[in-house]
Amino acid sequence: MLYSPPMSAEQALRPLAGRLRAWGLQDLAALLLEQGDPLAVVGAQLLHIAAPTAGLWGGGETVAALARVLEDPAARQAWARELAGPAPSKEGQA
Repeated sequence: MLYSPPMSAEQALRPLAGRLRAWGLQDLAALLLEQGDPLAVVGAQLLHIAAPTAGLWGGGETVAALARVLEDPAARQAWARELAGPAPSKEGQA
């Protein structure tokens, strides 16, 4: 039986962060993460409910990781800083 440990929130949210940057929404997302404290807990609960359904299409890990980040104020602020900062460079590209 194959077993892989769950991804960290940082690993699971990296593709979402890339999509937000590609769409130019990283600053808006960072602002909502920093200022959306009252809604973050409600959003996290909704995402916990949606995670099993999202898992049917392969996005369950990302949805669950986002819910965990929204529940934790320190993690929420850290991800907001990551989104607002410069995009990470890709290794092997000049």
